[in-house]
Formats: sequence, C-alpha cells, structure tokens
Amino acid sequence: MQSNKIYDIVKYFNELQHNIENLNSISLYDINKIYEDVFAKILNAAFNWKLKNANEYTKNYPAIDLYDDTNKIVIQITSNLDNKKLKDTVEKFRSNDKKEYQLKFFYILKKSNFQEETLNKYGISNDDILGIEEILQKAKADDSIALSIYDILQACTEYTPLTFDYENYFVKVEKSLEKINYDKFSKDFNNFLTSSNQILAVYGFGGIGKSHFLRECCKNSIDLKPVIIKSKNFLNYIEKLNKSEKYLIIYDDIDRNHEALSNILELSKIMQDCKFLISFRTNFKDDAKKQFEIYNRQIKWQQLEISWKDNEIKDIMEMLDISDDEKIIKLCIEFNNNPYLIINAIKKDFDSLEGFAKRVKVEAENILKNISINSNDFLLNLAMLSPFALDGKESKEIKDGLSELEKVGIVRLVNQKYRFNPDIVGDIILADYLSNRPDFARLEQFILNNPKRSIKNLSHGIYKNNSNEDILVFFKNLVSGWIKDRNFSKGHIEAVVPLIATIPNICFVYMRDCLKDEKIGFDEIFPLFNNFIYLLSKYISQDIKMIDMLKLLLSEHSLEKPKSYYSNHSLASILSMIFSPIDNKNLESIYECIDFFKADVYKNPENKVKINLFFESVLANLLSPDFNITSSTHFSYSWGISRLNTDNDEIKKLIDYVKSIAEDFMTSNSEMLIWCGIECIGKINSFYDKVPKIYHDIQLDLIDKVVLLSNRQEELSLSIKAKIHTIFLHYFLRNEFSDESQTILKNINMDEKFIIYQILTIPFEAIADIDLLFANIKGSKDRFDAMQDFDINNEKIKNKIGLFFENNNPSDIAIFLNSIGSELNFRYINDVFNTWIDKDRVKFMELSKQNITNKDLDWNIKFTLYQKGILVLSSEDINPSATYQDIFHLIRISFIDKNNMVKNLNTILDILDTSAMDNKGRFIENILSNIRYLGEYCDEICNIIYRCLELLYKIKQAPSLTLSLWILPSLKENNINMFYKIKNILIKFIKNPYIIMESYELEKLYKVIEYKLKDILEILHQKLTFKKTDGYFLNYFSNLISKDTAKPNETKLIGEFISSYDDFRFLCNKAYEYCKETISYTDMTEFANKHSEYAGKWKNNQKPLRIDPEYFIDTRNESYVKNYFSHLINKKDVEKLKILYRAIPIENKYTDIIAKILDILIDNKIDIQDISEYLQRVNKIKSYSRGFLSNSEEILQEKEFFKDLRERVKDCALKNEIDGILSTLAYKIKLEIEDDKECFFD
Repeated sequence: MQSNKIYDIVKYFNELQHNIENLNSISLYDINKIYEDVFAKILNAAFNWKLKNANEYTKNYPAIDLYDDTNKIVIQITSNLDNKKLKDTVEKFRSNDKKEYQLKFFYILKKSNFQEETLNKYGISNDDILGIEEILQKAKADDSIALSIYDILQACTEYTPLTFDYENYFVKVEKSLEKINYDKFSKDFNNFLTSSNQILAVYGFGGIGKSHFLRECCKNSIDLKPVIIKSKNFLNYIEKLNKSEKYLIIYDDIDRNHEALSNILELSKIMQDCKFLISFRTNFKDDAKKQFEIYNRQIKWQQLEISWKDNEIKDIMEMLDISDDEKIIKLCIEFNNNPYLIINAIKKDFDSLEGFAKRVKVEAENILKNISINSNDFLLNLAMLSPFALDGKESKEIKDGLSELEKVGIVRLVNQKYRFNPDIVGDIILADYLSNRPDFARLEQFILNNPKRSIKNLSHGIYKNNSNEDILVFFKNLVSGWIKDRNFSKGHIEAVVPLIATIPNICFVYMRDCLKDEKIGFDEIFPLFNNFIYLLSKYISQDIKMIDMLKLLLSEHSLEKPKSYYSNHSLASILSMIFSPIDNKNLESIYECIDFFKADVYKNPENKVKINLFFESVLANLLSPDFNITSSTHFSYSWGISRLNTDNDEIKKLIDYVKSIAEDFMTSNSEMLIWCGIECIGKINSFYDKVPKIYHDIQLDLIDKVVLLSNRQEELSLSIKAKIHTIFLHYFLRNEFSDESQTILKNINMDEKFIIYQILTIPFEAIADIDLLFANIKGSKDRFDAMQDFDINNEKIKNKIGLFFENNNPSDIAIFLNSIGSELNFRYINDVFNTWIDKDRVKFMELSKQNITNKDLDWNIKFTLYQKGILVLSSEDINPSATYQDIFHLIRISFIDKNNMVKNLNTILDILDTSAMDNKGRFIENILSNIRYLGEYCDEICNIIYRCLELLYKIKQAPSLTLSLWILPSLKENNINMFYKIKNILIKFIKNPYIIMESYELEKLYKVIEYKLKDILEILHQKLTFKKTDGYFLNYFSNLISKDTAKPNETKLIGEFISSYDDFRFLCNKAYEYCKETISYTDMTEFANKHSEYAGKWKNNQKPLRIDPEYFIDTRNESYVKNYFSHLINKKDVEKLKILYRAIPIENKYTDIIAKILDILIDNKIDIQDISEYLQRVNKIKSYSRGFLSNSEEILQEKEFFKDLRERVKDCALKNEIDGILSTLAYKIKLEIEDDKECFFD
C-alpha cells in the first residue's frame, strides 16, 4: 500500500488523540464514550473481531465497553490505566456474566507499562494491553486492513456535525439522569413553542440536568423536527437542510464554543420559521446576555434556569430508587441539589466527581484571571479557610473575587460563610497544591491559625499525596511539635483525627499522651480512639494493632478518667467498638483482644471496674441480639442498634466463643465472674420477635450451667443465689424456659437466712412457699396475677424472720447484716427488727452492742430500741458534731417520744443553725414533713414550725408545699393565733426578692394566706423596683423578653387571680399607675454621640427607665384584652395607650387592635423607634421547636402577622419600618435552614 495512506492514518490518529487529550485535560471524559463505536470498528478491521458496544447489551455494563461473543473477548477502552484502576476493573469484571471471556484493554492515548508479575496476578498478559501501536502494525502488514482503518478514521474525523438521532446523541453523553422528571420546566418550553420568541436559552450549573431537559424538549417537539449541532463546523450543513421543513435546532453546551453563539444568532435571523434551543453553564450567562443584547431588537429570546428545590431533588432521588432519606438529605446539601453529582456520589464514582471539580477549578481560574486576580493564591486561601466568613476587613480583591465566583455558582454562601460548590473543588485545589512542592512555611501558618479547619480541608490532599515523603515528614514534625508542647486542645485533637490514616504511629503517640493528661477526658479524646478503631477494623496495619488500642484503654490513666458526659463516649462504649464484628474486616483482632482482656480479668478477679467493662463491652454486647452500632467518624455520626448476621459462619463462631467465656465464668470461684456469667442470660431476650434461634440455644446452654451452679449452693453467696432467683422467677412468671426455671427455683435453698436477705434487699421477690406458688399458677392465664404481693405480715414470712433470729447468735447476725453492704432496701427493715425484738428483747439488746459497719442498719437497730421504749432520746444525747447521716436518723427518733420531742427538735435546730453543712434545708423540710403527720399542732409544735421557717429564711430557701397544703389550713381552722404568727413570717418569704418560689408554690401560699390580686401586684412592684446594695436593680424590668423565664414568678401567677373582666380592668389600671412612673434614668450620652438620629431624643440624654407593662398584664383571655383596648381606642385615651400597648402580644389575632393603636400613637407623635422596638419583641413568643430543615411555625406566623399589619397601618414611615422587620425575618427564615445545612457539611 502507498506509504501516504499509512501517513494519513497516523495523522488522523494524532488528531483524534490530540482532541481527546485536550478535552480530557479539562475533565471532559464524555468524548471517550462517543468514540467507543469508532474504536470498535477499527479493532474489528485490524483483528477480524466482531466487537459490539456493551451498552447495546446492557446500559452501563460494569468494567467493559466492547464485547465479542464469537471470539469470547471483552475490551475496556481507556485513556489512562493505573494499578488501582486495573485492580478495580478486574474485580468488577469477575462479577459479571462474561467473566469467562478474555479481558483486554485498549489505550486510546499513550500505553502504560506494567510489570509482568502485576498483570499475571490478574490473569492478564502483555498481549492483552493494546494501543494505537498495535493498530499501526496491523495496517502496515496488510493493505486491506490499512484501507479499512483509513476509511473509518476519515469518516470519523470528517463526520457531519449534525444529527437527527437525538436519543442516541444524549444517551451516549450522559446516562445517570435519564429517569428525572422535567415536568416543572415543560410549561416554559411549551410557552416558547407557541410564542414569537426564536431562541430559548437554558442555563444552570454543570450536572444539573440541562442536556436531559433538551432531550425531553426534542421528544415534545411535535411540529418542529429536532436537529442536534454536534461540532463548531455546522454552518454549511445547516444551510443544506430541507427548506420546506421546520426545525428545532439544538446546540447543547454552547459555552464550550463561544463563537458558536454569534453564528446561532445570525442563523436565527435567516431561519425565522425555525426555533433554536441552546444550553450553557451559569458562568457563561453574562457573556451570553451581552451577545443577545447586540441583537436585541432583531431577535426575540427567553431564558430558563434549570435548578431544583430541596423537596424536588428528594423526589428525583426516589425516582432513581434511592430511598435512604438521611443519605439523600446529606448529599443534596453537600452537592447543592445537583442530581449528576448526587448520583455519582451514591455510585461512589469518585473519578466523575473529581473530574467535575477539576472543570470547576479551571472555570474559577479563568474568571479570576479575567478580573486580574492571582487565581493560585486566591483559590489556595479560600480552600484552606473554607468555610470563610467575611469580617469586613477584607481587601476589595477578596470581595470582588468572591462576588464573581458566587455569581456563577462556583462558591456559595451558607450561614454567612463562603464555601466551594461543591466542597470537593477545595479538596482538588489543595491536593494539586500539595503535589507541586508546597510552601511548608505558609502551610504551617495556616495550621497555626486554625489547626482543625486547616487539616480537615487538607485531608483529601494528604490522602492523595500519601506517598510523598516531604508531605509526610512535614505532618509528622507538626504532630511531634504538638506532643512536645502538650497542645491537647479540642481543636488540636480534632486536627489530628484526619491524619491518623496517613501517619498512624505519631498520631498514636499523640493519643497516648493525651490520655495521660489529667485534664483530658473521654469526651475530648473520643474522636481519636473512634477513628483509630474504625480504620483498624477496616485495614490491617503493620505498626499499630487493635490490641494496642485495648492496652491503652485498660491502662491506669484510662481507668482513672472521670465519667464521660456523653454515654457513647464512655470507656465501655469505646471498648465495645473494638469488639464489634459489624463491617470488621479483621475479625482475628477481636479474638486477640478478647483473649487479652479475659486473661487480665482472670488475673484480677476482684477488680470490679475491669470485670464490669468486660461484661458490658464483650459479653453483654456480643451475646445480645440487639447489637449497639452507634458510631462516628470525624465526618459523620450513626446512631442505633442492629442485628448481627448470624447466618455468617464467622459471626456464629465468634458468638459461640463469647458464650464459652460466659460458661467458664459460671464455673469459676470468683463471685464477680459468676455474677457476670449469670447476668448474660438476661441480656439475650431470645423470645423477642425475629430474634434468630441461635440466641435461644445460647440461653439454654447458659441455663444448663446455672442448673449445675445451683448444685454448688453451699459455695455461693446470698447475692448470687438472689440473682439466680430473680432472673428465673421472672422467666417462670413470663412462661419463658418454664420447666428449666421451675427446676432452678426448686433447687435454691430458700431457708430463713435467704428469705431475710431478700426482705432486706429485694423484698418484693421474697416467696414464703415456692411449692404453693407453683400450685397457684397451674392453669392461670396470667402468672403475674397468680403470684401474691409480698406481705411482711404473712405468717410463714414472720415465722422465717423469727426462726433466723432464734437460730443465730448476735455476732453471727451482725456478720450477716454487715455482708449486705450497699444493696440495702429500707422498706421493711424495722418490721424485721420489731419481729426480732419481740422474739427476744435481751438478745436484740446484745445485737445492738455488736459492731454493725453499715451505719444505716445500726441506726435502725437503735430506732427499734427507741420505739420499744428501751432507749429514750434526750437532748444531751444529741452530739453537736453529729454527721449528716446522724441528724437524718435523730429527726426520725425525735418523733417517737412525744414527751421529749419538742426539746430534742429544738436541740437539732440549734445544731443546724450553727452548722456549716450543706443541704440544711433538707433536714428542716424533713422536720416539717414529720410534723404534718402529727395532726394536731399545739403552740409548742407551732413554735418549732416557726423556728424551721426562720432557719429557711436565713438560708434563703423557700418552704415546700407541706405548709400550704396541710399545716396552714389546719392551723387556720384550729389555732388562729399561731396561724397569723406563721403567716407573718411567710409574708417575709413572699416579699424577699432573693427567695425564688415557683409559681405553683406561690399560688397555694397566696390563697391559704388570703392574698388578693391587689396584694400580688404590690409585691411584684416592690420586687421589680428593688435595688441591691451596689445601687443596681436586682431585676431587669424594662423589657420582658420571655414570660417562660421571667423572674419574679408572680408574673406567671397573676392570671390565676383574674376571675372577671372587672379584675382585668383593675389589673390594667393598676399596671398603668405603676408603669407610667419613672423609676430611674439611664445616661445615653455615649450612645447618642455614636448615633446622631438619637441626638436630643432624651432631655440631657437621660433616658427614663420604666417598668414594662407586660410584667403585670396577663393576656391569656383574648376577649378581655380586645374589650379593654377597644375601649381605650374608642376613647382615644392616648396616655394609657402609649404606656399599656406594649403588653399586647404580637400575634395574628390582635393585628387589627395593634394597627389601630399604632395609627393613634403615630398621630400623637410617639417615637417610631419605640414602636419598632415593641414590634420586634415578637421573639418572646418563639419556642424554636421545629423539624430539621424546616422553619418553625412561630417564625412563619410572624411573617404573616407583619405582612397583614403593613397593609392595615396608614403611616408610610411605619410601613417602611415593618418592611425592615420583614427583611430581617426573611433573613432569619433562611438562617434557620442554613444553620441545619452547615451541620451536615461537618
């Protein structure tokens, strides 16, 4: 064959490659898809194959682009192939239905060189890596092949730039948005078709769905024949179109060829029977508009923006069968409702996302270049500081750059902070910066100013450059410096988290030293442990192991940490993450950690802390069907519980291993370990719905161990026996494991000692006759109903209590009582002791002389002796240095002996009066509570009551409802003189502005001492005008911001004392009297000097300070409010209106009244600023209870109120003021949503 044919083939290939390289350099990879059919023809010609496009077989076929069923070959066409892509492609290929075919790769650009062992690992040879070189060899060797390839390339390079096959054109470019419904835009297109407009300009951000909307337009174009312009050389071909046809001429992405728009505009003048449909990105909008304006009088056009609201994008995701609401919301926010980006994020197509971001970066560089801004510095600063909030000190260059980038959608303003749109653009900028010899000094300065934000923004770039030794050394040195300087602040800790995956060793040292710091708790250090454990469960590290995490968490430094504030940050919760098999690719590490922890527990069987941690994090966690999966990374949180996949053999093996540990615990000699093993049974709950059978079997195995354990009763402590009794009594009553439970309960020796132990610890589970219980339950539908309530006076119970005392000497009984420890239940202690003392008084006296270490039990023994009159409490017996515990019991005992009661109580009150102990008020209330039960109140008792109140007043503690509900009503009826004496001191409580009483307490007290509305108002006025010793008012009363938090509480109480309109009118008139007077003056000189509009507003710049009427006027009765203020309006009582109008709530139901009052006030020269301040106090009605990403009802009601009020008022200045309020509200409405959105970005 003539050599010039080969030369032409080389030239065509070079042109083709050059075109592809140029487009790929700005991440326009769609061109690769368009040429797939071309290369299929070329490969068929060169190798005599029968390749077809895989999309004809299945759309978006995984891993391959071409297939040949005859020769059993599949090919991926690629412009770049690295080790990762090779691995991913092979893995995907092996999972499809053509995995038996031979996989080959065809490079449309320069081939990569792979080591032979790398290819062999994936079952590929060098012969399977094809490129242009192999095509040229075939062409040189065979003239017929060369001619075929030449014809294909010539047709491809000089193909017609027009197509009528719009379906094929749009499907090849983008497939991910095919299912989207564009009905919301159809009306605009239909209007365009029937209008005189010739051009419809469709614009929007990249990936928003412009091209697919154009395809929908093609489908719906009935009278016009769609024709697609595919390249810039289209003019000659357009002129050849059939002149008798009417066309809809479409140019998609016209912004890629700026000259094309002027050609379209010229064509539209000539082809007036046709219509033109063009699309471009938002950043081209201004350029397009300028070109349209040149033809403004000659060409009619309209524009349409493609964008999606939050609710619409959610519907789109549902159309695409994406049902995870939280994921949809998060991605919609992250990618600003861009369907292309959202879908690729869901598909985890990170190449497409990065390609999109690179295109945006190029656009940003061009925009900044056009306004003479150094794009590298500007974009680096923005990427490092994102989200970036303006503080007013920025240069004009920064403001102009941000303004231009925001205008075209490259950055967006969320919650008053600028960030890239999408954020991944900043990631790409920083990744590129790190890969090109970054200025480390500059980076260090960024990080020094804000470590958390800087490293979080750099994290993607660090990951992308994790093989760059200079980058790694920089960050290692950075963290080492923080360790040396002990920089363990929250910001530094959160900055280290993203570095863990890249430089784990130094991050581990940082975490270890954090843990040693006494000031650092688990709440602060949790993100480090959480991320380390997360990564170690997914990837195997050669340096840091999961067991290293465990050892650190079991160290003394860790165990001595205080309890965390958040339950999921607790030590047990962190340990549970180590043992979680969910999504754990390193199950061997779980076994290693369990074995280490178990050995540690066996080494220290009395270490309750470690045993409890082992129980919670290993046994209870892994044996429970409901596995806690609450977790978080430094990017997101996940809450809830899940079921382990017990169909998985590895999971079953792990559960079985943990069960064997629980069984071993039950056979040990350690009470703590036995307790843990038994407790596992109750954690399983295998009778719940849908719990796999394996858990039922585990429970049965553990129950078998308990049966064996119950045969060792002599070795078991009472607490273990009681634990077994509790668990299996409940199983038996719930009819779960009924036979096994009955056997175990029968095995338990419920002798006198055991029954006494139960009565003193868990009395309601004590059973006098277990056989009687079994007999009663036979045939019963509800076993709980058949079980009789515990009765301390049951004859069998009383007998067992007596027998125990009878059969044991005092020293043995003392040992028994001391063994009970902190498990004591006080309900029946004195019943037991009374039975004992009645049985043998002398023996009980001996018991009282024993060393009872539990002081509460010791006091209860004494209490019994006092009850029986064996001991008599005198005031001399009460130690002035009595402890908190002693006083509590002394008060109880004082009420036994009525003869010495008053004297003893006075002695106790003397001690409390001089004591410095906290919570004295609790003892005083205890005395008053006991007095209540006396029934009759003689003068001596009333004097005790009076003393109690004096002490409470001294410590500024309000008395409880005991007085108002019981004591005072009785005194009022039976001892009127003492009633008035006590009433007088209670009035002191009420009037003292430092003593805070709740409104419900005040209400009861006011009513029992017969105070009326007038009295309440006077006390409220006194409290509001009360000045402290420093001369300042105690209460801020000039503006009541929220009635829910207002002090004093009389403001909440007033409404309870209004029973008629006359009461309300009296209230308003009294409020006017109080509120019109000037209480004080505020010097406003400095304020007036700063704000010239206020100059001369107040005489001598002294602003009068008055009480806000809202403190007095209760507005719960709407009719009272409307009647009273309507009366003032009709009378035009300006003096009262200008004081009292501020009490009317800013609510829709009062709009008409408020409008009328404001008109009167404006006519009477009331300062509009005062009115504005009143109107903007609307926030007082807001509760801020709202759903995520939805506005509160209150703020929406405010908007409606002000819109209505604006229409009703007459004054223009007031209308302008309301316009300002509406603008502020619009900002708040936006802010409510953006505040939520910002949470998702982090």
